[in-house]
Amino acid sequence: MLTQRILRDYIQLGIQVRPDIAAKELPEAVALFESTMSDLKQFAPDKAVSSALADVEKLWKPVKAVATAAPDRAKAEQLWLDTENLLIACNTLVQRLEDVSDDDGNYLVNTAGLQRMLSQRAVVFHMMRAWGFSDPRYEQGFTETQGHFKLAMEELIDHDQTSAEIRSKLEEVQKLFVRFEKGAQGGTNNFVLGMMANSAYKILNNLNDIVRMYELLVINKS
Repeated sequence: MLTQRILRDYIQLGIQVRPDIAAKELPEAVALFESTMSDLKQFAPDKAVSSALADVEKLWKPVKAVATAAPDRAKAEQLWLDTENLLIACNTLVQRLEDVSDDDGNYLVNTAGLQRMLSQRAVVFHMMRAWGFSDPRYEQGFTETQGHFKLAMEELIDHDQTSAEIRSKLEEVQKLFVRFEKGAQGGTNNFVLGMMANSAYKILNNLNDIVRMYELLVINKS
């Protein structure tokens, strides 16, 4: 999630969409990414997790170097590519962590966490087009991300370990995502992009709550 949030904030600063909020969020996301990596290094239960962490750290360096500098359109596509590689490495790390836990609750935590990433990823693809990049990968990526997000939402809602309280929260996210999709149909002017960014922010906050609720389920089972 943090890789896409960092990229989203960088692009928002570049195209001046809610720049005051993006300027506050970007350094917070960078700091949180690094503190999370530090915590995981101390936890690393086996060599597979340690190796995956090393890959993430290596790929993080060029992303951090650009993301913490002034936004530059000339560097945006390379940052996107570097972030894609970092995202793949982060997903591998999550899979390695899942491998050392056979608790189905952890799968739900990670799936809800993946939804946070997808919600921000959708914004990134749309805003890259708004910044004037016409590569068909961005339109295709936006469409694919929408599909993955909606499928995973249905999976979480229908899961037998999802409580009524969590299900209600998930359904709220679904409604917000419909609003987000309608905004995407409105074009790429700053007003529309601001509305989309606001919807994505609300979706992210709700998903943060949902992740914590699933984490409590895991704790209560142990």
